[in-house]
Amino acid sequence: MKTSSRIFWGFWGVAAFLVLASVAAAAAITRSWVSPDGRILRSAESLTGPWENRDVPVEAFSKLRLEGAFDVQWESFDTPALTVSAPRRFQEAYSVHREGEVLVLRSHLSGRFADLALRVTVKSPSLSDVAAQKSLKLRLSGYPGDALRVAGREAVWLEGKCPKPLERLELRVRGLTMLHMAKCPVKNLFLEADGRVEIRADVSGRLEGRVHGDGRIQLKQTPAHSRLSTFGNVQWVEP
Repeated sequence: MKTSSRIFWGFWGVAAFLVLASVAAAAAITRSWVSPDGRILRSAESLTGPWENRDVPVEAFSKLRLEGAFDVQWESFDTPALTVSAPRRFQEAYSVHREGEVLVLRSHLSGRFADLALRVTVKSPSLSDVAAQKSLKLRLSGYPGDALRVAGREAVWLEGKCPKPLERLELRVRGLTMLHMAKCPVKNLFLEADGRVEIRADVSGRLEGRVHGDGRIQLKQTPAHSRLSTFGNVQWVEP
């Protein structure tokens, strides 16, 4: 009787372990979708099926509000345009509407796909403000304007190539902050970050703000004025 009891509980113990392991693996996959680097998003097709591009008519806008996880490619263009890439199986994966100068994109993915980033190509003459509720990867191609403000939660990855320096870049993030702007010079950078940071930027004028977390800051040159407070384990790499 004791032997059979041990076998019984041993069997269910192994089964419970396998269930927990599979749940942990699924969670790891989901977290990898959240990562804003964009390199592994396409691998999700094995679970979501094929993705397709959909052109969405839009009117003039200069600001973006993103409700959900998004991978955004912004391009400088005279005529506003929007293309969204989403899994074909989710017919109602997102919605788009305009509130004044703000273009609002909302992801309707839920459950295990709630943190899957939709891929978006945005074209407009200028871009002054981007607010994200979940993870965001934003790539700039062209000159968005004199001043750009980006705010987000969970994770924000910002990179770009600009034909001339931005007058002011303001970045406020609660979570992972990846700023790769060495090819898009900034005269004045205001940074407020809580969490892990990786900063690679070219700042010539003022560097101000606060970083509370850990990571590294690497500047292409020494700013004329610097008043950036750091708390935690933040390493500075000399230019």
